[in-house]
Amino acid sequence: MTADPLPTEFATAASTWQHLDDLVDEIVDLVHGRLAPREFWRQLLNRSVQALAASGGAVWLQRTDGRFVLECQIGSEEAPWQGPAESAHRHARLIEHVAETQLALSLPPCSGPATEAATDNPSAQLLLLSPVVADGRTTAILEISQRPTEAPAAADGYLRFLSAVCEVAADYVRQRQFHELREHATSRGQFDNFTQSVHATLDSRRVAYALANDGRSIIGCDRASVALMRGRKARLLAVSGVDTLNRRAASVRALEALTSAAVAIDEPLWYPADVAELPPQIERVLQAYLDESHARQLAVIPLREPVTDDDHPREARPIGALVCEYFKPHDDAGQAQALPLAVAAQGATALANALEYEAIPFARLWRGLGQSRRLVRGRQLPKTLLALAAIAAAVATLAWVQVDFTVEGRGELVPAVRRDVFAPVDGVISEILVAHGDAVREGQELLVLRRPQLELERTRVLGELQTARKKLSSLQAMRFAGNASSAEAREQYRQRTADEEEVKEQLASLQEQLALLDQQQAELTVRSPIAGQVLTWDVAQVLASRPIERGQMLLSIGDPAGPWELDLRVDDDRIGHVLEARGQSDLPLPVSFLLAMDPDHECQAELADVALNTDVLENAGPQVLITAKVDSEVLQRPRPGASVVAKIHCGRRSLGFVWLHDLWDAARTRLFF
Repeated sequence: MTADPLPTEFATAASTWQHLDDLVDEIVDLVHGRLAPREFWRQLLNRSVQALAASGGAVWLQRTDGRFVLECQIGSEEAPWQGPAESAHRHARLIEHVAETQLALSLPPCSGPATEAATDNPSAQLLLLSPVVADGRTTAILEISQRPTEAPAAADGYLRFLSAVCEVAADYVRQRQFHELREHATSRGQFDNFTQSVHATLDSRRVAYALANDGRSIIGCDRASVALMRGRKARLLAVSGVDTLNRRAASVRALEALTSAAVAIDEPLWYPADVAELPPQIERVLQAYLDESHARQLAVIPLREPVTDDDHPREARPIGALVCEYFKPHDDAGQAQALPLAVAAQGATALANALEYEAIPFARLWRGLGQSRRLVRGRQLPKTLLALAAIAAAVATLAWVQVDFTVEGRGELVPAVRRDVFAPVDGVISEILVAHGDAVREGQELLVLRRPQLELERTRVLGELQTARKKLSSLQAMRFAGNASSAEAREQYRQRTADEEEVKEQLASLQEQLALLDQQQAELTVRSPIAGQVLTWDVAQVLASRPIERGQMLLSIGDPAGPWELDLRVDDDRIGHVLEARGQSDLPLPVSFLLAMDPDHECQAELADVALNTDVLENAGPQVLITAKVDSEVLQRPRPGASVVAKIHCGRRSLGFVWLHDLWDAARTRLFF
């Protein structure tokens, strides 16, 4: 047996109610969807109009001053709030009546006032109004403009559905209020922490870092920067999330230029809200910075010095600026301005206090003295006295304990009797007669030089001398030949006598030239100036066939059997201690030294001489040469040129002077001069 099918009207009604239930479920999902208020009311209105197949609708929200403003609307060009001023005024009274009574209301088209307090419905649409009541307060009103109907039951059904939707919306309002209260409590705690952090120090740089980093989290911007005014120019102090600033970066320079221009007008700059009203000079630097940072929104808020003297009022002076940047659009325009202003107010006070404190002369010293009182209170006093006693003992030790004061020098061990052999003339070395380590006598031949020009000149002079001698012999033979009785013969005799004298003078001149050339030839043989030993290493390799110039050093000759000495080099900034000690002592200053080849044995010497001039060496700087005499008996197998590390004893000084004299000299030179 089969059931009879439902009538068509019942099937249609069931489908309609199922559709309404689905829409209500969707509205419930909106409540739990955590949508932004504007999006929630827009979707709520869309679904309500869709459910009732209405021609339009609107949502009215209550402001803080109690007035209701239009949040969003759909269709219904003939709505009463869009009509003339008188119609809009009557509609506003209708909204106030629904808010006060907190009752849903339906007004037929072209109807008179429903009560004495309510206004009429002059429109040709059926108006359905239902309040959204949360915690006893009307927060919103949902209004639907429906097509006219003559069935009172239909209007009542619309109104019941609308009331149900408003009850669901009330849940959203309550949840929203709860979230706002929780966010407000969280924000209040964050703001309290921010206030404590910016006021916790009197260091302007630390205040700027706290204002930039902690203030950014309060404001909710993507980047916050703090600049300090230096005259008319802004200098960036801190950027959130950045430890050090590259002041040569184009973005830093552009931001400083923008801040300087914005502070000059002494009003907050909001971009893009104020872009249409900006003067050209600010618009130019603003665009230059936006090209560097690519910020979507930006705020430059001057930080003004607070004025607390009521007896002498004066204008608040800008001391810096807070720059807030958003790289994504910020929807809440009111909050985007309120929070930066609040943060800037706290930051301005903290920064002004820090700058005022830093302007006090010796502020850090006075602060340290003030904090030192904690050292003499309660249980801290014995520790303080013990620390002071230790410091006093250390100072007394440094001042009164005497120790040896030495100045270090570095050099080499060399024979006291030594000579350098130099080239007497220009030439080429043709013979090497000695080698490294050979013993030589005074005057012994060491090297033989060759000068091709000298040999050529001597050959020329010898040839001319031989020619002159032959010519002289020929003139002498011709002078005594022939008959001298005739006048012509006597004249020839006189002429030949004159020619003979001329040749004799030429011959004498050539002999003198030959003697000079022989002397120069003798100088080509280099001889030892003293008896000793050849100290130059690998003479043949260094000098063989080598062209040399006059005055060039060729060999070193020293006497290792004689006395030895130290050639030391002392830094120019330490030689004063040596000269002072030398002037105060009648005896030569003792010198102790170690040979690099024998560092286990310390040897002694005596200071002999100090050079009067300072030599600037390429790798060691200014140096002064010092010579010290060494007792040959203390040396074991001395080697010429051995490296030496020496200490010149300059008497006894206090331990503090010995340890800290370098620091004291550097302080006097770099700080007090």
